[in-house]
Amino acid sequence: MMTLSKGLTGSGLPLAAILTEERMAGWTARCTASPTAGTPSPPAAVKTLEIVQRPGFLENVRASGAVLLERLRGLQQDHPVIGDVRGVA
Repeated sequence: MMTLSKGLTGSGLPLAAILTEERMAGWTARCTASPTAGTPSPPAAVKTLEIVQRPGFLENVRASGAVLLERLRGLQQDHPVIGDVRGVA
């Protein structure tokens, strides 16, 4: 069993989830109880999944991240107050 929270919607709306095998859950996959029921959080999470699964999404994230990392490291050279720049390139 794993609990997840934050960032699931990709839009800052609150949403949490529990991942487990159905045999351990004690309820059917369609049964839900949530403090976010009736809010835009669940539809936002579904839309986020649709966007993340689009062709080329991950490649675009990697390219954009590399550009951002390079620019932040450039700023770090010009501004000693920036102590650390991290990322995956």
